[in-house]
Amino acid sequence: MKHKLIYLLLVTVLVFALAACGKDDEKEKTPDRTDETENATKTPTPTPSPEPTRTPDGPVDSDKFVDFTDMSFFYNGKKYILGKATLRDLVKDGVEITTVDKLEDTVEAKSWYSLGFSIQLAPYRSATMTVGNFTDLEQKVGDCVICSIRVDSIPKLPEGAIGFIFPDLFMKEDLLRCAGEPTKTNSFTLDNGVVTDILTYAEDSELYMAERSFAFTFRDGLIYEISLSYVD
Repeated sequence: MKHKLIYLLLVTVLVFALAACGKDDEKEKTPDRTDETENATKTPTPTPSPEPTRTPDGPVDSDKFVDFTDMSFFYNGKKYILGKATLRDLVKDGVEITTVDKLEDTVEAKSWYSLGFSIQLAPYRSATMTVGNFTDLEQKVGDCVICSIRVDSIPKLPEGAIGFIFPDLFMKEDLLRCAGEPTKTNSFTLDNGVVTDILTYAEDSELYMAERSFAFTFRDGLIYEISLSYVD
């Protein structure tokens, strides 16, 4: 009897041991459905396409890169001369500008308005303008003349988005060849290694302690930003 009892206990232990092994084998054979679900729901993030960059086809020549008698720009086929054109002229021509609600603000005589105004050239790209009152009387912002315009990211703009009396796409050597040495130069290297050169051509104003200027910013030799600043 004692031997039978021991025999039954051994058989019971063996059965439980085999059952436990079978369960472990099932766990190993069962695929991890959680990992599969997570992998199935993960959507790869699309890589943004780089913006197209325009470059000159070859050497660019112009005798108008620095012309203080005609500091102007073209938009929608119309010409606007700094020191003559006003924001109201642009609005009458159907040009949409930012902060148009400020056109009725008052600007004191012989002073500049502190806010800038922009016109869109492409998605996330714009030209920024400022205005000034060079008269002896107060004026509304909309009647003040445009006294500066700045356009950056030029190689990223569509062709014809904005124009000047000179080509809008050129290299640093083109400007130096056509306009000569600038009044001042500022050069530095950005964190990404891009060499940046700012060439400014300026002349003194006859009425104010300021100057008219053409400023050209180049990145690795290609024009990046053009800025015209007019003072009466």
